Amino acid sequence: MKNSIKKKKIGSKNDIGKVPVTQLLRQFPNAIMAISQVSEYGHNKYGKNENKDTWDNWKHVEDGLFRYKQAAGRHFLEPNGSLDPESGFPHIYHTVWNLLACLEISLTKK
Repeated sequence: MKNSIKKKKIGSKNDIGKVPVTQLLRQFPNAIMAISQVSEYGHNKYGKNENKDTWDNWKHVEDGLFRYKQAAGRHFLEPNGSLDPESGFPHIYHTVWNLLACLEISLTKK
């Protein structure tokens, strides 16, 4: 009778030294959810003519870096805890989204 035990194949994945991006989700789950809500709001407001899966209308705004810095500053200057009258979200959510847009634009230009 032959041994019917099969050896388990072991796969390989070379991810040593690579950035653990999912840790950011574990560290800041509430913040990521808040910014995702602003992202969806912006997509619904400005992304009517874009591919529904890309959500990248914001990348095509003329002078985007300057304009998103300005938007971040306006939201940041609002009183702590106050809500944006248009979206209903706290201004801090919008501040962070705009800063992320600035960071992405800056990193993409390099």
